[in-house]
Amino acid sequence: MTPHHLNIPLASPSLVEIARKARFILDGLLARCEVTSTKGTCLYASLMLATMLNRGGYPTRIRGGDGDTDGGLFTSSSRHGHYWCEATADNTDFVVDLTADQFGFDAVIIKQANATDWPRYVPGCQDTVDLHVSLKLES
Repeated sequence: MTPHHLNIPLASPSLVEIARKARFILDGLLARCEVTSTKGTCLYASLMLATMLNRGGYPTRIRGGDGDTDGGLFTSSSRHGHYWCEATADNTDFVVDLTADQFGFDAVIIKQANATDWPRYVPGCQDTVDLHVSLKLES
């Protein structure tokens, strides 16, 4: 599993190391539940990843969008409702996505949040995302 982005600041532990560990944990949980796809797991994965990144010293926020009128993950030919984590390292914001494989991309994508290559991560209304996160944490 190779992360998508190459210019990632080195820290200890690095964004890459934490993302790889998080994906390893996610894969183990999915296998234990006999789930073969990451489809529908993006919010759970993002919450786990944000916790791990915060413990590693990286400020994070959960981002997302509905794929229709309020952000999401965009490809050259489609839009998808999706959640991902943004982490700040060396004053730069990075998208860290553990479940991009559900859309045919690498399992782990790490790239600058303002990157314009595909897939594009377009944050939707943060109040809506925060509400979804809080509702998920309460359930």
